[in-house]
Amino acid sequence: MKLASRAALAACAVTVVFGLSLASSCGGGSTPSTTSVQVTASKGGVVAAPGDKGKLTIPANALGADTTITLALSPAASDTVTEVFDFGPSGTTFSTPATLEIAADASKLVSGKSFALAVQEGTTWKPIAGSTYANGKVSGPVAHFSKFTVVLVDGNVVVMSDCANEIAAFQSCGGDVVGTWSYENYCFNSKVIGSDPFRGQCPGFMGALNLNIAGDITITATTTQVSATTITFETDWSIPNSCFSLDAGFYTSCAQVQQVLAKSDGGCTDTGSACNCKQTSVQSQDAGEVKPRDTDGGMGEYCVKNGKLYISDLKPDGGGALIILKKK
Repeated sequence: MKLASRAALAACAVTVVFGLSLASSCGGGSTPSTTSVQVTASKGGVVAAPGDKGKLTIPANALGADTTITLALSPAASDTVTEVFDFGPSGTTFSTPATLEIAADASKLVSGKSFALAVQEGTTWKPIAGSTYANGKVSGPVAHFSKFTVVLVDGNVVVMSDCANEIAAFQSCGGDVVGTWSYENYCFNSKVIGSDPFRGQCPGFMGALNLNIAGDITITATTTQVSATTITFETDWSIPNSCFSLDAGFYTSCAQVQQVLAKSDGGCTDTGSACNCKQTSVQSQDAGEVKPRDTDGGMGEYCVKNGKLYISDLKPDGGGALIILKKK
């Protein structure tokens, strides 16, 4: 898989593309409503906005001292999806990030865009790296107090299959499936997987994902059996160092990326011009039981040609995959 300013995903290879823009300014409104909560530093606490509009969860020992936290809500501006959350006291920081959650109306989503938690910086809203949207809530980490809201960001990361030609050319043709087959490729349809973390400002960002499946499927006239299987996910990223200086709400240094990846056995090397990172994940599955072919759910649409078995689980909505097996 290669990651560029546009993205793509393949079973054994993927390309990803980025593009995002956000134009914004901060506006005012009528007199804000205010909430005040005393938070004990050793225990942490929750500051909730009225009407289930959102909440800030502060971990234990994240504050340096017991603090009275205030929250003022101001009406949404022309470039925000929700009201503006203004926390105090000004200058408050957290040794462990707090988590801010703001309710967002799904009807305000626009095709090709997504919700992002944003923090006020000067007169603009800066999307917060790591913010997510699920179950009507947009949440993300907060390291210090400022004004926060939810904005719409456009430009998506699109995963596009390196074997798109095989997907487009597939036609069910049947054929003799008896034999032992090894995995050659596992192809997904292209799909949107998120928003561009560089907001379209880092076209030199490249990434690759390789999925390798080691194992066999043995099919007889009456049975099907899958051998012990090892699945290896390998990711490679190359981030130009110039991109770390962008005001994009992403990582600010190769060392910061290294710190994050180290938690999942990743590693990065700073070449001076780029930050090159690698990750490997391995999953093992035991051999499956021998199953009668007539009760195995069938293979759906398939085609045997040129020594390969193509099995399609592709869905009209873009889901599913095309599995390509090679006869041994």
